Formats: sequence, structure tokens, C-alpha cells
Amino acid sequence: MDRRDFSKLLALLAISPNQGLGNISKKDKIIIVGAGIVGSSIAYHLTKMGAEVTVIERDRPAAHASGRNFGWLHASYPTKPYSFHHLLRLSLLAYQKLETEIGIDIHWGGSFEW
Repeated sequence: MDRRDFSKLLALLAISPNQGLGNISKKDKIIIVGAGIVGSSIAYHLTKMGAEVTVIERDRPAAHASGRNFGWLHASYPTKPYSFHHLLRLSLLAYQKLETEIGIDIHWGGSFEW
């Protein structure tokens, strides 16, 4: 399966309710290959569900595409379409929740607009 089809499948699974992942137990041992944004996110959520997760990365976390993107999250003013602004706002809230959950210090920049 090529990476684009795999990404589409992951997106579908993410928005599909009740995919049977509720059966994860502390006895389950799962290996994730790749510590980019997708692999790290999968590992994080499986760990929260009780699985024992090992992440294998050839280089270092976010060493490739995940660490070399523009990655600009902002929601300072409503952009059109408004659904896009809503998605941006939800993304910021998710990062703020993650910051609290795992005790990291995200350095939030600012912006100036006129």
C-alpha cells in the first residue's frame, strides 16, 4: 500500500466510530515503525488505551517530513471558509490539552496584525 492510500485509510479510521480498538489491553504489545507525527500519534493513543507500545525510528523523532514542514497553527481571526478557522481553533485547543496532559512546555509565539 502506498503512503497516500495509507494516510487516507488512517484518516478514515480516525473519524470512524467504534473500530474495535476498545479491546486493547495492558497485555497487548505493539511496535510502531516511525516516530513522525503519524507514528507518534498512534503510539500516544494506543498507550492511553493501555497497550505497551515500542516506537522504532531510524534517525530521531520528527527527523524527516514531520519535522520539516511549515507547521503554522493560528486562529487569530476568522478565515474563510469558517470551517477551516474552526479546524484551526480545534487544533490549537488539542495542542494546549496535550501540553497539559504530558507536562511539556510549548513555546507559544505571537503575531501582530494590522
